[in-house]
Order: sequence, then C-alpha cells, then structure tokens
Amino acid sequence: MAYLDGLIYLERCDADQILVWDPAAESVVETFTVACDLGGSLTAAAGLGLLFAGNTVGEIIAIDPASGQVLRTVATGEGPFDGGLAYVDGVLLAAAYMAPVAQRIDPETGTVIGRLPLENPSRGHLSGLAADGVGGGPGGGHIADAAPGCVVANLDFGNRYSPPSAAPAEVDLAAESDTGFSSTDDLTRLDNSAPSLSLDLIVDGTVAGAVVEVYAGSALIGSGVAAGSVTRITTRGDYAPADGPHAITARQTEVGKQPSPLSPPLTITIDTAGPVAEILAVAPNPRNTPVEAVDILLSEKVFGVAAGSFSLAIDGGGNLLSGEEPITSPDQQRYTLGGLSPMTQRAGRYRLVLAAGGQIRDLAGNPLAAGASGEWTQSLARHTGTQGADAVTFTTGAAHTLTINGRAYVYDPAVVSELVVDGAAAPIRLRSPARPATRRCCSMARALS
Repeated sequence: MAYLDGLIYLERCDADQILVWDPAAESVVETFTVACDLGGSLTAAAGLGLLFAGNTVGEIIAIDPASGQVLRTVATGEGPFDGGLAYVDGVLLAAAYMAPVAQRIDPETGTVIGRLPLENPSRGHLSGLAADGVGGGPGGGHIADAAPGCVVANLDFGNRYSPPSAAPAEVDLAAESDTGFSSTDDLTRLDNSAPSLSLDLIVDGTVAGAVVEVYAGSALIGSGVAAGSVTRITTRGDYAPADGPHAITARQTEVGKQPSPLSPPLTITIDTAGPVAEILAVAPNPRNTPVEAVDILLSEKVFGVAAGSFSLAIDGGGNLLSGEEPITSPDQQRYTLGGLSPMTQRAGRYRLVLAAGGQIRDLAGNPLAAGASGEWTQSLARHTGTQGADAVTFTTGAAHTLTINGRAYVYDPAVVSELVVDGAAAPIRLRSPARPATRRCCSMARALS
C-alpha cells in the first residue's frame, strides 16, 4: 500500500494490478494493470511523484501513478522484496518478509548502498515497513512493523534528518540542442530516444558537489554532479517523450542534505516529423502557352527553399533550371517558383520535381520527409509559314513527332487529338497519324486538344 497526493494505491499481487482508492469518495477510482511482476511491496516517493514497487526477484520498479506505466526497472541482485518498501530522503528501504535485515537502495541504479540489521528485544524479523516524514528529525520518523504484535517506532535506518537543498534557479535548453531555424525558441527535433538524440540542458543555481537530476514530467532523463553554480546535463537517450510540449525541471541534492524542490519548469516542444510538399496543379492543362510560375504547398512552415531544390525536364530530358529562378513566399509555407516562361516554350510534357531531403528544413530542423512532382503538357502554338514553302512531317512510333521546317515538336496523342493544317482551300484535319507522311501547306494552325 502507498499514499500519494491524497490517494491510496493498493497492490494486487495475484493480478499485477494497482487499485487507486480515493478516501474522499470512499471508492476505487482507477485500476491499472502493470506490465511487470509485482508480487512484493509498494511505496510512494512524494518528492519525485512516483510509485516504487519491489518484487520477489529483487527488482525495483518505478511506476507513473497517473497511468500505471512502468518507467524503469532496475535489478538489485538482492531480494525478494516482499517484506516492505519505504522511500526516505532519496533512498529506498527494502526487506524480505520476516528477514532480519533491511537494505538501503539507490532507486535510480538499484545499487545497495547500506544494510541495516533489525535488532529488537522482542522480535528481529521484518514483516512490514513504512516511513512518515523525513527521518529522525522534525515531522516524523520511521516505523517498522516487526513480527506480528510488535511495532517499533522511530527506528534509525541511517537516514537522519537534514535540511532540504536549495532548488535550482532554472533550466535552459542548450543552443546546440535547440535545433532548427532559431536556437532560442525551445523547439527541437531531438527526442532523447537514443544517445545520438539526447538533449543538453543547462541548470543554473546549482551547488558544487550536489547531485543534479533533470526530469521530463515525472521521468528522470539525466543526472550529474555539479562542479559549480551552472551544471550541464546530457540526457541519457533512453526515454522518448511524444512529440509536443513537455515541462523540464531539475532538482539537486547537496552533500548532507535532502533533495531540493523542483526548479521552475522549462517548456520545450519536441517535433520529430519532417514536412511534406505538394506541387499544385498547373491550369489549364494541357495548354498552348508557356508556364511562368508554379505554386508549392508545404505541410508546415519551412526554410531553405531555393530554385536549386527543384528540377524541371521536358519529355524526360535534363534539368532546364539554372538554379537562379526567383522563388517567393508570403508565409514560409506556400512558395512560388517563377521565371519559367523562357524554358517552357517548347511543346511536350513537362515534369517539375522537388526531392525529399536536401536543404529544406522545418522550424525544428527536420528535413523534407516527402517530396513532390507535378506535370503538364504544352501543345503547339500557332505556326504561320510561307505559302507552299513549309515542309510538315508526322512520325509515329516510340515518339509522336510533328516536324515543321526541320524543327521537331514531340506531342502526346493521348492529349493532342487533332492537328489542323489550314491551307488555301479547306482546312485539313489529321488525327494521330499511323505512318509517316509529308504535307506542304501555307499555314499550320495550333494543335487542338
């Protein structure tokens, strides 16, 4: 059983469940099925906002009291811990049922840092353990329930009363971890899910020699020993908060003192999702006039967009862009690539491509996750020739080509349904010629689609 923030937590060892009892409502208000082997003891650490469980195989399990989620499990090499568990001054006290000794355990690492023989004139075997207050000083002491019928109060477990440490003044996200467009907006793509994605945090107001701990919500994500008034903590890279805002706090434990209260929270926003792009449709399509500009829409604000990020080809050829074309945006999310008229004069099928990755980043520094492409077909513009002097040739096969006076125009028969030759007499209409042919005419009208 454990008590935390006005609620009583009851352990059901037979079902690996924790029941939350609200004394005010006199009812169970929540039941958590815990993804671990309980089967031992349960206690609360009010200063950390955590539940700790000890089980029959000697493991210490940190549990989120709001969700029942297992935050970490550490092996101690001792146990079983079915005789009692208590948290006092940053140390867990644990013992096996009816054992003559209690263990002092570091709840972060599972290291046994001391052993306490239980010497009592009547009984010397532990069957329960609890703590109230902060040790042997003002506010309470320790209670050991020895063998049935024998209660020992204020037994010294080696955690004597000491004043609390001073809380750190503030936590800040180091500029190197504040990724993306700004190094001061507390927006980062680093989520602490691996050592390569760990965060560097600057804790101000520390005391030399103090153990400094940093938390994301109630989860411990890093610690270190202060060398002075400012301490840099690199997180462990083993706990990944979800994308979104998170409160980062710090506490310190000075030598010979209790842990401090938490520092004021720093809110950081984690964003690990890269932006995606869409090249908006060119209209009209098909067309017989050049395209001057194309619009591109991003899923979020980005920076680093330039003409060099794009490629433009006709009929599968090489890139027509020089990389110097103008690109503008009113809001860093919708962009316009302009200056395309000179290179979109010819007839054919055009394809504009924006590839993923590259220099485009969102405000958190994530690269473009998904690129985009857009296509349009340019039909023939009107050609006016000299009467009786134009050589017009149609060819089909791998490519459909109309050649006028030696200049070839590749067209798509799925788009261009009719070619009109307007001669001196009546117009001649040609539909997707099946074999090469040559005509002489006085003028060549535009292709109709």
